[in-house]
Amino acid sequence: MRCARRARVLVDGASRSDSYSRCVPYASVNDVELFYETHGDPSDPAVVLIAGLGVQMIDWPDYFIEPIVASGHLVVQFDNRDIGLSTQFPAGNSDITAVMEAVLEDKDAGVAYTLTDMAADTVGLLDVLGIETFHCIGVSMGGMIAQQIAVSYPERVLTLTSIMSTVGPEVGAPTAEAVEGITKPVTTEVRKERIEQGIATARIWASPDHYDEDRLRRMFERSWDRIGGDQSKNGARQLCAIIASPSRADALAKLTVPTLVVHGTSDPLITPAGGDRTAEVVPHARLLKIDGMGHDLVPAFVPTILAAITELVASSQAG
Repeated sequence: MRCARRARVLVDGASRSDSYSRCVPYASVNDVELFYETHGDPSDPAVVLIAGLGVQMIDWPDYFIEPIVASGHLVVQFDNRDIGLSTQFPAGNSDITAVMEAVLEDKDAGVAYTLTDMAADTVGLLDVLGIETFHCIGVSMGGMIAQQIAVSYPERVLTLTSIMSTVGPEVGAPTAEAVEGITKPVTTEVRKERIEQGIATARIWASPDHYDEDRLRRMFERSWDRIGGDQSKNGARQLCAIIASPSRADALAKLTVPTLVVHGTSDPLITPAGGDRTAEVVPHARLLKIDGMGHDLVPAFVPTILAAITELVASSQAG
């Protein structure tokens, strides 16, 4: 497998699935260290998965990754800056209200980074891996980063899939309940209590008919144990990066990259208007609206999403 020189461990598929093996190194990119994994044959076309706000790369489910690898693609996933095992930022404005006010007044918001920086991280990682072109899939904030990659590096992107995302803070605003959930201060640093708080918050934007508390509990426990604690403040800095980043609508309107936009009809965190607007501005984009899907990737909806991605990839190759 293709690994950076600082690779720490190579595991033969048993750690996740016998269907593929993975390489687990760090890459030095844009003055940060990104922790990443690759799955599959490095000679296959690459698919990069970009995670959302405050979410570690391990939250991409096996039932999303494995079919992509089985279809003959190399999957690349990583911890965004300021989350998981990648570089953490001790500084930078994490006061959400202050950043919003600064943006409205056209002042310097003092954020540690923006979505443009995070897009550059992704492309820099692929440079380290020697990957020239790739299929780009992002969820939520990851969808915003994926959009920015397609705008800033269109020659590198074979296809763009933007899932439960939006073109900017001006459209797809969360419901009042979701705002309260995402901005609610952490009340404890005790593992069990923090996990329970996370589960309760995630319930707000879960797909209503597919809420699985046991699955969420396992996800929060694994995330906590992987880093040995909580990263809520890091998520606040990432949210500030979203707020401080300008709308991508005008730039996306000039995009020629084949694009799929996926959004759930029951998403309260980035409401369906965000997906509608994304599909509206990107020329020839396909909009896949999934009835009953919230702001999560549950097993019930993933086959539909993957089928649409497969169709997008096939159409791009045919063109």
